[in-house]
Amino acid sequence: MNNRSFLVETANILCGKSFNRKYHRRNFRGRVIDGKMPINDELLSPLVDKKVVLDEGVYFSIAVIQALAKQKNQTIPFLLSGVEMNDIVFFTDFFSQSNKPIKDTAAFSQKIIDHLKEKDEKKNIIMCYGHTHAPLGEFYESFSLGDLAVYVEMKENHPAFKDNDVELMGCLLPPSGDFKFIYYDKQSQDFYRFEEIYYQDIDGRLESLKSFEMKKSIKRR
Repeated sequence: MNNRSFLVETANILCGKSFNRKYHRRNFRGRVIDGKMPINDELLSPLVDKKVVLDEGVYFSIAVIQALAKQKNQTIPFLLSGVEMNDIVFFTDFFSQSNKPIKDTAAFSQKIIDHLKEKDEKKNIIMCYGHTHAPLGEFYESFSLGDLAVYVEMKENHPAFKDNDVELMGCLLPPSGDFKFIYYDKQSQDFYRFEEIYYQDIDGRLESLKSFEMKKSIKRR
């Protein structure tokens, strides 16, 4: 499938079985499918029984690229790796690819997966492909259709993710400072948002982070 096909497939997923499919159908009605189309991510299905926790190193690495994205008006891709423990997804490693195009991320992530398996022999690795949005245009606070289509494509084409050998999540870091983590489930054909995001300091204390807290996900400049 080409990129256009994944855009259409993702639009069909949102309009077909998603939690707010009626809204998405109205959103797409009469419009040309385009990767830049904003998605009101507050209307993605909530995952109320799952938490995302960032360790100190990951949290401060994210802070650095958030500042860099604002300063240089750039979209910066990155990868996180961690493990899933019961109802908690705990990220402990941060990998930046700021000098690489987003299209190289699939190959980049495979190298990281191979390295982690060789190093730790973990069987419950979870990866997160994330990116920043610079404060440009009209809809920089939300995921775009193209963003969601990338996750669908990686889950269907990437050998580790399509066979469920490694789980895949997504993340958006908009200029507002929100931490927007999502998950695409191939079985239910729906996108889910994580509502509880935490930072764990060196002493093990948890601090809540903003996630999908804007009154409107789609903010105009």
